[in-house]
Amino acid sequence: MNKYRPVRDTSIIILKSFRLLRSTHYVGMAATGLLVSVIGIAPLSLNKLRHSIWNPEFGVASFCALASIFCAFQTLNLVNHFWDLKAGMDKKEFSTTFTVLSPRVWSVLTWMYGLASLVFQLYLFQGLALLTLALFYLIGFLYIIPPFRWKRWYPLSTFLLSIAALLAMVNGFVSSPADNDTGQFPERLALLIVVTMTFSFGTKDRKDWARDRTVGIKTLYTVYGAARGRSINAILVFLSYSSVPLLLGEGRYALLAVPFGLLSGFITISRFYYRESLIFICYYVFSVLLLGSIFYWQPGLLYWLP
Repeated sequence: MNKYRPVRDTSIIILKSFRLLRSTHYVGMAATGLLVSVIGIAPLSLNKLRHSIWNPEFGVASFCALASIFCAFQTLNLVNHFWDLKAGMDKKEFSTTFTVLSPRVWSVLTWMYGLASLVFQLYLFQGLALLTLALFYLIGFLYIIPPFRWKRWYPLSTFLLSIAALLAMVNGFVSSPADNDTGQFPERLALLIVVTMTFSFGTKDRKDWARDRTVGIKTLYTVYGAARGRSINAILVFLSYSSVPLLLGEGRYALLAVPFGLLSGFITISRFYYRESLIFICYYVFSVLLLGSIFYWQPGLLYWLP
């Protein structure tokens, strides 16, 4: 027997508990907010973008903002993990993690992540950034902790997650050295985040629908069953992508939105090809392409300071 295998298995278990795909989603939201803060000053140009990004002050602000959101998500992830187990949702990866590291250690990690997220924000000394971080935590606690535990009710649960994503993006926006505030954040971009993610975030419930049903959590899959839930979810995912041209007021985005919507919808409805990682990959690739398309087709959408 390989004597290093227990160490490797333990590392894999702990790594999975970090939910890196979802961590990347929130960190990506904050990174997008940072980008909008530097490219949203008219006139838009690649030279200006390059100069802003390589500015050391912007680099420090970016690191602190992204690290803060990452640590905040991990804090809420561990709190969610604890309350799911208390509710009887014996998620395999989480319960196994508790056998690898004691609950006391996980409690210490939770506090460390929470304090780290606060320290990174305090270093920036941005009042609005602290406010958005506090609201991010508030949404997370309302979503997770009894007696609220609003994750139990769809579509309120997906709406809260969309607001959390928007707060992460606004946090990055106001953490930038640029002289901006939350009132200058592009309204159409905010609407895009809330609408599309409220529609599509039901996909996250597919994997755990049987456990959700046993503890009374209302999702597309527990209400309509696995088969109908997949169909409804796939339609909502397609509508989420397809709404992008309407929400942004530019028909050319359909060239991106419709193909990605069809692909993501197919993955969602499939019994054989569904992988949560594939859904995230489609979403990440589409997001990068969309931001690049806005940069060239509709730069005025990102302007917050004319």
